[in-house]
Amino acid sequence: RVKSGFLHQQERVVQRSKQMAKKLQSGRSRAWRHKWVFALVQADFVVTAYWLGASPDTFYWYYTAQMAFVMSGKIWDYRVTEQHYFLLDFCFFANAMTLLWLWFFPTSGALFNACESFCGLLAISVVVFRNSCVPHDFARISNAYVH
Repeated sequence: RVKSGFLHQQERVVQRSKQMAKKLQSGRSRAWRHKWVFALVQADFVVTAYWLGASPDTFYWYYTAQMAFVMSGKIWDYRVTEQHYFLLDFCFFANAMTLLWLWFFPTSGALFNACESFCGLLAISVVVFRNSCVPHDFARISNAYVH
């Protein structure tokens, strides 16, 4: 009796999650998400440009917050879609090394040179792998941020 009640409740949770997933994949919901992501990306472009112009010596704070947000979003996305092995890609390593240089070894010339060379490789990868800046799609815009 208790087991059947539990199974019935579990079945209801599964049905509700399927309904919610279907609703999230609907056209209206997707359009709403695209509009919000587009607005946030445009605001980020403005804030980035302002911060670089107003206080370039403190830009690493903003870059760190931005990378924390983007990387956590990518980690969550890759984990949910069971593609977490993409996190071993060179671009994630290069960004992690840049953050390591910014926060823990800012006087290391060798690490700076390595991070600077990573930027060249990542710039080439944008062209080679055809990464596009699509400001309404989080997956594509986060790839543009990482590269």
